[in-house]
Amino acid sequence: MQENQINGYSPTPHAQRYYAWFVICIASLFFFYELVQMSMFNAISSDLMASFQVSAAKLSWISSGYFYANILFMLPAGIILDRFSTRAIIVVSMLICITGTLLFSFAESLPVAMFARFLTGIGGSFPLLSCMRLASRWIPYKRLALASGLIVTIGMLGGCFAQRPLEYLSQHFGWQSALRLDAAFGALVLVLIFSIVRDFPRHLQDSPTAKPKALSILEGLKLTVNNHNNWIFGFYTCLMNLPVFLLGQTWGSLYLQQVRGLSLDQAMMTTAMIFVGMIIGSPTLGYLSDRLQARKPLMMICAIFAIANIAAIMLIPSLSWLSLSILFWLLGYITSAQVLSYPAIAENNKTQVVGTALGLASVLIMAGGAFGEPLSGWLLDLNWHHIYHGATPWYSSANFFESFLMMPIAFLISLLILLPKFRSNHPRK
Repeated sequence: MQENQINGYSPTPHAQRYYAWFVICIASLFFFYELVQMSMFNAISSDLMASFQVSAAKLSWISSGYFYANILFMLPAGIILDRFSTRAIIVVSMLICITGTLLFSFAESLPVAMFARFLTGIGGSFPLLSCMRLASRWIPYKRLALASGLIVTIGMLGGCFAQRPLEYLSQHFGWQSALRLDAAFGALVLVLIFSIVRDFPRHLQDSPTAKPKALSILEGLKLTVNNHNNWIFGFYTCLMNLPVFLLGQTWGSLYLQQVRGLSLDQAMMTTAMIFVGMIIGSPTLGYLSDRLQARKPLMMICAIFAIANIAAIMLIPSLSWLSLSILFWLLGYITSAQVLSYPAIAENNKTQVVGTALGLASVLIMAGGAFGEPLSGWLLDLNWHHIYHGATPWYSSANFFESFLMMPIAFLISLLILLPKFRSNHPRK
Protein backbone atom coordinates (compact mmCIF):
# COMPACT_ATOMS: atom_id res chain seq x y z
CA MET A 1 0.00 0.00 0.00
CA GLN A 2 2.73 2.45 0.95
CA GLU A 3 4.71 1.67 -2.21
CA ASN A 4 1.66 2.24 -4.39
CA GLN A 5 0.92 5.61 -2.81
CA ILE A 6 4.50 6.77 -3.19
CA ASN A 7 4.81 5.96 -6.88
CA GLY A 8 1.58 7.75 -7.74
CA TYR A 9 -0.63 4.67 -7.91
CA SER A 10 -3.44 3.80 -5.54
CA PRO A 11 -5.70 0.74 -5.47
CA THR A 12 -8.47 1.01 -8.06
CA PRO A 13 -11.42 -1.16 -9.04
CA HIS A 14 -10.70 -4.29 -11.02
CA ALA A 15 -11.82 -2.74 -14.32
CA GLN A 16 -9.67 0.34 -13.73
CA ARG A 17 -6.57 -1.80 -13.29
CA TYR A 18 -7.25 -3.53 -16.60
CA TYR A 19 -7.84 -0.15 -18.23
CA ALA A 20 -4.39 0.98 -17.07
CA TRP A 21 -2.82 -1.92 -18.98
CA PHE A 22 -5.03 -1.11 -21.98
CA VAL A 23 -3.74 2.49 -22.04
CA ILE A 24 -0.14 1.28 -21.91
CA CYS A 25 -0.78 -1.14 -24.78
CA ILE A 26 -2.32 1.57 -26.96
CA ALA A 27 0.52 3.99 -26.21
CA SER A 28 2.98 1.21 -27.09
CA LEU A 29 1.65 1.21 -30.65
CA PHE A 30 3.85 4.29 -31.13
CA PHE A 31 6.83 2.11 -30.19
CA PHE A 32 5.48 -0.58 -32.56
CA TYR A 33 5.38 1.94 -35.40
CA GLU A 34 8.81 3.28 -34.59
CA LEU A 35 10.36 -0.20 -34.65
CA VAL A 36 8.99 -0.58 -38.18
CA GLN A 37 10.87 2.57 -39.20
CA MET A 38 14.03 1.54 -37.35
CA SER A 39 14.07 -1.97 -38.85
CA MET A 40 12.89 -1.33 -42.39
CA PHE A 41 16.40 -1.29 -43.94
CA ASN A 42 16.73 -5.04 -43.38
CA ALA A 43 13.75 -5.66 -45.68
CA ILE A 44 14.65 -3.17 -48.40
CA SER A 45 18.47 -2.94 -48.17
CA SER A 46 19.04 -4.61 -51.56
CA ASP A 47 16.46 -2.32 -53.20
CA LEU A 48 18.03 0.75 -51.61
CA MET A 49 21.59 -0.19 -52.64
CA ALA A 50 20.38 -0.69 -56.21
CA SER A 51 18.21 2.44 -56.23
CA PHE A 52 20.83 4.78 -54.76
CA GLN A 53 23.77 2.81 -56.28
CA VAL A 54 25.66 2.58 -52.99
CA SER A 55 27.70 -0.06 -51.14
CA ALA A 56 27.08 -1.40 -47.65
CA ALA A 57 29.20 1.33 -46.04
CA LYS A 58 27.24 4.17 -47.63
CA LEU A 59 23.89 2.50 -46.96
CA SER A 60 24.82 2.09 -43.30
CA TRP A 61 25.56 5.82 -43.12
CA ILE A 62 22.08 6.59 -44.44
CA SER A 63 20.56 4.23 -41.90
CA SER A 64 22.65 5.65 -39.07
CA GLY A 65 21.14 9.11 -39.61
CA TYR A 66 18.24 7.80 -37.55
CA PHE A 67 20.53 6.96 -34.63
CA TYR A 68 22.43 10.25 -34.76
CA ALA A 69 19.10 12.01 -34.26
CA ASN A 70 18.37 9.66 -31.37
CA ILE A 71 21.67 10.50 -29.69
CA LEU A 72 21.07 14.24 -30.04
CA PHE A 73 17.43 14.26 -28.97
CA MET A 74 16.90 11.46 -26.46
CA LEU A 75 18.30 13.30 -23.45
CA PRO A 76 16.28 16.44 -24.28
CA ALA A 77 13.31 14.12 -24.83
CA GLY A 78 13.62 12.82 -21.29
CA ILE A 79 13.86 16.36 -19.90
CA ILE A 80 10.79 17.41 -21.92
CA LEU A 81 8.81 14.39 -20.70
CA ASP A 82 9.56 15.35 -17.09
CA ARG A 83 7.94 18.76 -17.69
CA PHE A 84 5.16 18.53 -20.28
CA SER A 85 2.15 16.40 -21.21
CA THR A 86 3.23 12.92 -22.31
CA ARG A 87 0.19 12.60 -24.57
CA ALA A 88 0.93 15.87 -26.37
CA ILE A 89 4.57 14.89 -26.81
CA ILE A 90 3.56 11.54 -28.34
CA VAL A 91 1.30 13.29 -30.86
CA VAL A 92 3.93 15.83 -31.96
CA SER A 93 6.83 13.36 -32.12
CA MET A 94 4.79 10.80 -34.05
CA LEU A 95 3.85 13.48 -36.60
CA ILE A 96 7.57 14.19 -37.07
CA CYS A 97 8.26 10.48 -37.50
CA ILE A 98 5.52 10.04 -40.11
CA THR A 99 6.78 13.09 -42.00
CA GLY A 100 10.30 11.65 -42.10
CA THR A 101 9.08 8.31 -43.45
CA LEU A 102 7.00 10.01 -46.12
CA LEU A 103 9.91 12.23 -47.15
CA PHE A 104 12.23 9.21 -47.42
CA SER A 105 9.78 7.56 -49.83
CA PHE A 106 10.24 10.52 -52.21
CA ALA A 107 14.03 10.80 -51.77
CA GLU A 108 16.07 10.64 -54.98
CA SER A 109 19.44 11.66 -53.54
CA LEU A 110 21.57 10.62 -50.58
CA PRO A 111 21.37 13.98 -48.74
CA VAL A 112 17.56 13.97 -48.85
CA ALA A 113 17.46 10.33 -47.74
CA MET A 114 19.86 11.05 -44.88
CA PHE A 115 17.81 14.08 -43.76
CA ALA A 116 14.59 12.05 -43.90
CA ARG A 117 16.12 9.33 -41.71
CA PHE A 118 17.37 12.01 -39.33
CA LEU A 119 13.85 13.46 -39.13
CA THR A 120 12.40 10.02 -38.42
CA GLY A 121 15.04 9.58 -35.74
CA ILE A 122 13.94 12.80 -34.02
CA GLY A 123 10.42 11.41 -33.70
CA GLY A 124 11.89 8.04 -32.73
CA SER A 125 13.58 9.58 -29.70
CA PHE A 126 10.28 9.66 -27.80
CA PRO A 127 8.23 6.41 -28.04
CA LEU A 128 9.99 4.15 -25.53
CA LEU A 129 10.59 7.01 -23.09
CA SER A 130 6.95 8.11 -23.40
CA CYS A 131 5.63 4.61 -22.80
CA MET A 132 7.90 4.06 -19.80
CA ARG A 133 6.87 7.45 -18.38
CA LEU A 134 3.21 6.50 -18.70
CA ALA A 135 3.86 3.09 -17.16
CA SER A 136 5.50 4.71 -14.12
CA ARG A 137 2.23 6.63 -13.58
CA TRP A 138 -0.34 3.99 -14.45
CA ILE A 139 1.31 0.75 -13.23
CA PRO A 140 2.55 -0.09 -9.67
CA TYR A 141 6.31 -0.54 -9.39
CA LYS A 142 6.00 -4.17 -8.35
CA ARG A 143 4.68 -4.77 -11.90
CA LEU A 144 6.96 -2.33 -13.71
CA ALA A 145 9.35 -4.94 -15.14
CA LEU A 146 6.36 -6.82 -16.57
CA ALA A 147 5.04 -3.54 -18.02
CA SER A 148 8.46 -2.84 -19.55
CA GLY A 149 8.46 -6.30 -21.08
CA LEU A 150 4.99 -5.77 -22.50
CA ILE A 151 5.98 -2.41 -24.03
CA VAL A 152 9.07 -3.94 -25.64
CA THR A 153 7.02 -6.93 -26.83
CA ILE A 154 4.61 -4.67 -28.68
CA GLY A 155 7.57 -2.78 -30.12
CA MET A 156 9.22 -5.98 -31.30
CA LEU A 157 6.02 -6.89 -33.14
CA GLY A 158 6.80 -3.80 -35.19
CA GLY A 159 10.25 -5.22 -35.82
CA CYS A 160 8.59 -8.41 -37.11
CA PHE A 161 6.24 -6.41 -39.32
CA ALA A 162 9.27 -4.67 -40.85
CA GLN A 163 10.59 -8.03 -42.06
CA ARG A 164 8.47 -10.25 -44.35
CA PRO A 165 5.34 -8.03 -44.61
CA LEU A 166 7.32 -4.92 -45.54
CA GLU A 167 9.50 -6.95 -47.91
CA TYR A 168 6.30 -8.30 -49.54
CA LEU A 169 4.94 -4.78 -50.04
CA SER A 170 8.29 -3.66 -51.43
CA GLN A 171 8.49 -6.54 -53.90
CA HIS A 172 4.94 -6.05 -55.18
CA PHE A 173 4.57 -2.26 -55.10
CA GLY A 174 8.13 -0.92 -54.88
CA TRP A 175 9.90 0.33 -51.78
CA GLN A 176 8.64 3.90 -52.25
CA SER A 177 4.98 2.87 -52.30
CA ALA A 178 5.56 0.50 -49.39
CA LEU A 179 6.85 3.38 -47.27
CA ARG A 180 3.91 5.59 -48.25
CA LEU A 181 1.54 2.88 -47.06
CA ASP A 182 3.67 2.72 -43.93
CA ALA A 183 3.16 6.46 -43.35
CA ALA A 184 -0.61 6.10 -43.83
CA PHE A 185 -0.68 3.32 -41.25
CA GLY A 186 1.19 5.62 -38.86
CA ALA A 187 -1.52 8.26 -39.25
CA LEU A 188 -4.17 5.72 -38.21
CA VAL A 189 -2.13 4.74 -35.14
CA LEU A 190 -1.76 8.42 -34.23
CA VAL A 191 -5.55 8.94 -34.27
CA LEU A 192 -6.04 5.89 -32.03
CA ILE A 193 -3.44 7.06 -29.50
CA PHE A 194 -4.86 10.60 -29.44
CA SER A 195 -8.34 9.22 -28.73
CA ILE A 196 -7.43 6.92 -25.82
CA VAL A 197 -4.15 7.79 -24.08
CA ARG A 198 -4.12 10.18 -21.10
CA ASP A 199 -1.24 11.35 -18.90
CA PHE A 200 -2.65 10.05 -15.59
CA PRO A 201 -5.44 7.76 -14.37
CA ARG A 202 -8.63 9.78 -13.92
CA HIS A 203 -8.59 9.51 -10.13
CA LEU A 204 -5.10 11.07 -10.07
CA GLN A 205 -5.64 13.92 -12.54
CA ASP A 206 -5.79 16.55 -9.78
CA SER A 207 -3.80 14.69 -7.14
CA PRO A 208 -0.79 16.56 -5.70
CA THR A 209 1.20 13.30 -5.83
CA ALA A 210 0.61 13.03 -9.56
CA LYS A 211 2.67 16.12 -10.29
CA PRO A 212 5.50 16.43 -7.77
CA LYS A 213 7.50 19.64 -7.59
CA ALA A 214 9.72 19.85 -10.67
CA LEU A 215 13.46 20.22 -10.33
CA SER A 216 15.44 22.64 -12.46
CA ILE A 217 17.02 21.22 -15.60
CA LEU A 218 20.50 21.48 -14.09
CA GLU A 219 19.39 19.81 -10.85
CA GLY A 220 17.77 16.99 -12.78
CA LEU A 221 20.81 16.50 -15.00
CA LYS A 222 23.14 16.49 -12.00
CA LEU A 223 21.08 13.82 -10.22
CA THR A 224 20.91 11.74 -13.39
CA VAL A 225 24.57 11.96 -14.41
CA ASN A 226 25.86 11.31 -10.87
CA ASN A 227 23.81 8.12 -10.53
CA HIS A 228 26.25 5.43 -11.69
CA ASN A 229 23.44 2.89 -12.06
CA ASN A 230 22.07 4.89 -15.00
CA TRP A 231 25.38 4.45 -16.84
CA ILE A 232 25.65 0.74 -16.03
CA PHE A 233 22.12 -0.08 -17.15
CA GLY A 234 22.40 2.16 -20.22
CA PHE A 235 25.63 0.59 -21.44
CA TYR A 236 24.34 -2.93 -20.71
CA THR A 237 21.27 -2.35 -22.86
CA CYS A 238 23.35 -0.71 -25.60
CA LEU A 239 25.64 -3.74 -25.84
CA MET A 240 22.90 -6.38 -25.57
CA ASN A 241 20.85 -4.60 -28.23
CA LEU A 242 23.60 -4.76 -30.86
CA PRO A 243 22.19 -7.91 -32.60
CA VAL A 244 18.92 -6.06 -33.17
CA PHE A 245 20.80 -3.25 -34.91
CA LEU A 246 23.13 -5.47 -36.95
CA LEU A 247 21.13 -8.64 -37.64
CA GLY A 248 17.52 -7.58 -37.13
CA GLN A 249 17.61 -4.19 -38.79
CA THR A 250 20.45 -4.05 -41.32
CA TRP A 251 22.56 -7.06 -42.36
CA GLY A 252 20.69 -10.18 -41.19
CA SER A 253 18.86 -10.86 -44.44
CA LEU A 254 21.93 -10.15 -46.57
CA TYR A 255 24.10 -12.45 -44.42
CA LEU A 256 21.62 -15.33 -44.50
CA GLN A 257 21.26 -15.12 -48.27
CA GLN A 258 24.89 -14.59 -49.23
CA VAL A 259 26.62 -16.81 -46.63
CA ARG A 260 24.01 -19.32 -45.49
CA GLY A 261 22.37 -19.77 -48.89
CA LEU A 262 18.80 -19.06 -47.80
CA SER A 263 16.21 -17.64 -50.15
CA LEU A 264 14.93 -14.11 -49.58
CA ASP A 265 11.72 -15.40 -47.95
CA GLN A 266 13.64 -17.79 -45.69
CA ALA A 267 16.12 -15.06 -44.73
CA MET A 268 13.37 -12.60 -43.82
CA MET A 269 11.52 -15.17 -41.71
CA THR A 270 14.74 -16.20 -39.96
CA THR A 271 15.67 -12.60 -39.20
CA ALA A 272 12.18 -12.02 -37.81
CA MET A 273 12.85 -14.78 -35.26
CA ILE A 274 15.06 -12.33 -33.34
CA PHE A 275 12.00 -10.17 -32.74
CA VAL A 276 9.81 -13.19 -32.00
CA GLY A 277 12.33 -14.23 -29.36
CA MET A 278 12.22 -10.76 -27.83
CA ILE A 279 8.43 -10.76 -27.95
CA ILE A 280 8.39 -13.85 -25.75
CA GLY A 281 11.50 -13.11 -23.71
CA SER A 282 10.69 -9.52 -22.71
CA PRO A 283 7.53 -10.23 -20.69
CA THR A 284 8.68 -13.60 -19.35
CA LEU A 285 12.03 -12.28 -18.11
CA GLY A 286 10.27 -9.19 -16.80
CA TYR A 287 7.76 -11.33 -14.91
CA LEU A 288 10.53 -13.56 -13.54
CA SER A 289 12.51 -10.51 -12.43
CA ASP A 290 9.46 -9.10 -10.64
CA ARG A 291 8.86 -12.42 -8.91
CA LEU A 292 12.49 -12.73 -7.81
CA GLN A 293 12.79 -8.99 -7.07
CA ALA A 294 16.23 -9.17 -8.68
CA ARG A 295 17.67 -7.78 -11.93
CA LYS A 296 21.42 -8.39 -11.90
CA PRO A 297 21.54 -12.25 -11.77
CA LEU A 298 19.24 -12.62 -14.80
CA MET A 299 21.13 -9.94 -16.72
CA MET A 300 24.48 -11.65 -16.13
CA ILE A 301 23.19 -15.13 -16.99
CA CYS A 302 21.71 -13.85 -20.25
CA ALA A 303 24.97 -12.11 -21.19
CA ILE A 304 26.83 -15.42 -20.80
CA PHE A 305 24.29 -17.31 -22.92
CA ALA A 306 24.38 -14.54 -25.55
CA ILE A 307 28.13 -15.08 -26.03
CA ALA A 308 27.58 -18.81 -26.59
CA ASN A 309 24.66 -18.20 -28.94
CA ILE A 310 26.34 -15.70 -31.25
CA ALA A 311 29.46 -17.90 -31.32
CA ALA A 312 27.33 -20.77 -32.63
CA ILE A 313 25.83 -18.56 -35.35
CA MET A 314 29.24 -17.29 -36.47
CA LEU A 315 31.38 -20.44 -36.11
CA ILE A 316 29.26 -23.50 -36.99
CA PRO A 317 29.85 -23.91 -40.75
CA SER A 318 26.77 -25.86 -41.83
CA LEU A 319 23.43 -24.94 -40.32
CA SER A 320 19.99 -25.81 -41.66
CA TRP A 321 17.24 -23.23 -42.02
CA LEU A 322 15.56 -24.68 -38.93
CA SER A 323 18.77 -24.52 -36.89
CA LEU A 324 19.39 -20.91 -37.92
CA SER A 325 15.81 -19.99 -37.06
CA ILE A 326 16.16 -21.54 -33.59
CA LEU A 327 19.48 -19.79 -32.97
CA PHE A 328 18.09 -16.42 -34.08
CA TRP A 329 15.03 -16.97 -31.85
CA LEU A 330 17.26 -17.81 -28.90
CA LEU A 331 19.37 -14.72 -29.59
CA GLY A 332 16.28 -12.54 -29.38
CA TYR A 333 15.02 -14.28 -26.24
CA ILE A 334 18.36 -14.05 -24.42
CA THR A 335 19.13 -10.44 -25.33
CA SER A 336 15.63 -9.36 -24.23
CA ALA A 337 17.17 -9.24 -20.74
CA GLN A 338 17.99 -5.66 -21.72
CA VAL A 339 14.40 -4.69 -20.81
CA LEU A 340 15.27 -5.19 -17.14
CA SER A 341 17.34 -2.01 -17.34
CA TYR A 342 14.25 0.20 -17.70
CA PRO A 343 12.50 -0.69 -14.42
CA ALA A 344 15.88 -0.69 -12.69
CA ILE A 345 16.44 2.89 -13.85
CA ALA A 346 12.93 3.94 -12.81
CA GLU A 347 13.46 2.35 -9.38
CA ASN A 348 16.82 4.03 -8.80
CA ASN A 349 15.86 7.61 -9.64
CA LYS A 350 13.56 10.20 -8.11
CA THR A 351 10.14 10.61 -9.70
CA GLN A 352 11.01 14.06 -11.05
CA VAL A 353 13.97 12.76 -13.10
CA VAL A 354 12.72 9.38 -14.35
CA GLY A 355 12.30 10.76 -17.87
CA THR A 356 15.74 12.38 -17.83
CA ALA A 357 17.37 9.19 -16.52
CA LEU A 358 15.65 7.08 -19.18
CA GLY A 359 16.74 9.66 -21.75
CA LEU A 360 20.39 9.34 -20.72
CA ALA A 361 20.18 5.54 -20.90
CA SER A 362 18.50 5.74 -24.30
CA VAL A 363 21.27 7.97 -25.65
CA LEU A 364 23.75 5.25 -24.71
CA ILE A 365 21.52 2.56 -26.22
CA MET A 366 21.11 4.34 -29.55
CA ALA A 367 24.83 5.09 -29.67
CA GLY A 368 25.16 1.37 -30.37
CA GLY A 369 23.21 1.84 -33.58
CA ALA A 370 24.76 5.17 -34.51
CA PHE A 371 28.31 3.85 -34.27
CA GLY A 372 27.76 0.10 -34.61
CA GLU A 373 26.02 0.18 -37.99
CA PRO A 374 28.61 2.36 -39.79
CA LEU A 375 31.43 0.37 -38.19
CA SER A 376 29.89 -2.92 -39.32
CA GLY A 377 29.40 -1.53 -42.84
CA TRP A 378 33.00 -0.29 -42.93
CA LEU A 379 34.25 -3.70 -41.76
CA LEU A 380 32.16 -5.42 -44.45
CA ASP A 381 33.78 -3.25 -47.12
CA LEU A 382 37.28 -3.43 -45.60
CA ASN A 383 38.41 -6.65 -47.31
CA TRP A 384 35.60 -6.87 -49.86
CA HIS A 385 36.75 -7.72 -53.40
CA HIS A 386 34.10 -5.52 -55.08
CA ILE A 387 32.09 -8.45 -56.36
CA TYR A 388 28.55 -7.66 -57.55
CA HIS A 389 25.56 -9.85 -58.37
CA GLY A 390 23.55 -7.52 -60.55
CA ALA A 391 23.56 -4.17 -58.76
CA THR A 392 23.92 -5.70 -55.29
CA PRO A 393 27.34 -6.01 -53.58
CA TRP A 394 28.24 -9.62 -52.71
CA TYR A 395 30.18 -10.32 -49.50
CA SER A 396 32.04 -13.44 -48.34
CA SER A 397 31.66 -15.30 -45.05
CA ALA A 398 35.01 -13.80 -43.97
CA ASN A 399 33.69 -10.29 -44.61
CA PHE A 400 30.65 -10.92 -42.41
CA PHE A 401 32.75 -12.62 -39.71
CA GLU A 402 34.97 -9.55 -39.42
CA SER A 403 31.90 -7.32 -39.25
CA PHE A 404 29.97 -9.43 -36.71
CA LEU A 405 32.92 -9.99 -34.37
CA MET A 406 31.85 -6.90 -32.44
CA MET A 407 28.78 -8.75 -31.11
CA PRO A 408 30.50 -11.38 -28.91
CA ILE A 409 32.90 -8.66 -27.75
CA ALA A 410 29.93 -6.47 -26.81
CA PHE A 411 28.29 -9.31 -24.85
CA LEU A 412 31.49 -9.94 -22.93
CA ILE A 413 31.76 -6.26 -22.00
CA SER A 414 28.09 -6.24 -20.91
CA LEU A 415 28.91 -9.07 -18.51
CA LEU A 416 32.03 -7.38 -17.16
CA ILE A 417 30.34 -4.06 -16.36
CA LEU A 418 27.85 -5.90 -14.14
CA LEU A 419 30.58 -7.45 -12.00
CA PRO A 420 31.17 -4.35 -9.82
CA LYS A 421 28.53 -4.22 -7.13
CA PHE A 422 25.69 -1.83 -7.77
CA ARG A 423 22.48 -1.14 -5.90
CA SER A 424 19.05 -2.07 -7.19
CA ASN A 425 16.75 -0.36 -4.77
CA HIS A 426 13.79 1.97 -4.57
CA PRO A 427 15.09 5.37 -3.41
CA ARG A 428 11.60 6.86 -3.44
CA LYS A 429 10.47 4.56 -0.66
